[in-house]
Amino acid sequence: MYKTGRGRYFLHGSGGALSKYAISLAGNATGGSERIDPLSNEEAQEWLVETENIEALEEHFGDQIEVASRRKPKAARRARKGRSDR
Repeated sequence: MYKTGRGRYFLHGSGGALSKYAISLAGNATGGSERIDPLSNEEAQEWLVETENIEALEEHFGDQIEVASRRKPKAARRARKGRSDR
């Protein structure tokens, strides 16, 4: 994953004929290729979580992670509310 000077994220990927980067060639053949895919901030954050790149996650999204960790999940709030109504 890369970040531009303007703060936009993207992935550069490449792969062979059996990868998600495969392209059709003449005569029903396939070959490898490469591409650049832009990512939203949310997609970049998800990619870092999926690839377990914790250092980069904290570097680029640390302020958002702190705020999110202080919020209670909706299910927990509903469960707590349901218990207090009894």
